[in-house]
Amino acid sequence: MPRKVMIQIRRGLEASIGTLAIGELGFCTDTKKLYIGTDSGNELLVAAQTVGDMLKSIYDTDNDGKVDAAEAAESVPWSGVTEKPSTFAPSAHTHSPSAITQDSSNRLVTDAEKSTWNSKQDALAYIPANKAGDTFEGKINLPASTDSTASLNLPHGVTPTSPVNGDVWTTTTGIITRINGSTRTLAHTSTWSTVSQAEAEAGVATSTRLWTAQRVAQAIVANAMPKGAVTWDQLKGV
Repeated sequence: MPRKVMIQIRRGLEASIGTLAIGELGFCTDTKKLYIGTDSGNELLVAAQTVGDMLKSIYDTDNDGKVDAAEAAESVPWSGVTEKPSTFAPSAHTHSPSAITQDSSNRLVTDAEKSTWNSKQDALAYIPANKAGDTFEGKINLPASTDSTASLNLPHGVTPTSPVNGDVWTTTTGIITRINGSTRTLAHTSTWSTVSQAEAEAGVATSTRLWTAQRVAQAIVANAMPKGAVTWDQLKGV
């Protein structure tokens, strides 16, 4: 009859199993793992499922360090992923200015530039007049003059070479205007004097002067014909 042979292998706690000889088996009585000795050290052959260990020879058949099932999951197309969210709320983060692409519609500004913009005048509800020259489309109302300022100031200058109707200017000789193609002086500020009685009665002065009602009356009396009988010479004005 066949001979019965009993093969007994090294056994003990996993922490004290030691280094097995090449081809020697070692059973861990505490973790139920079975090792075999190799030229590079102990190699796990079997691990009891109750302890939850995974064998590389079973789960990583291509020996690339990844579980075969995980490699399959990595190759699933996005359309094949189920129950994925429809939107992804961004998390709080920052970017340095150098990481931002700028163009003509999107620029970074400095505090100095913002201060300059903020100090600008707000938009007006009307078109402002041009200081260099403009035409007003409505009536211009000036404030009443006071004891310290006039309502309007026209500085002395020279007569324009080609004035147009409606122009008004001043020189050291007076206020001048252009009316119906003719230049007229409104007043001679440098020669404002009242006609004397002698000049009024003589009636020969030709300069533009100021006349009072008294001087007008004196001129009329001096040059009018007397009441009553008159001579031929009086009629002739001699």
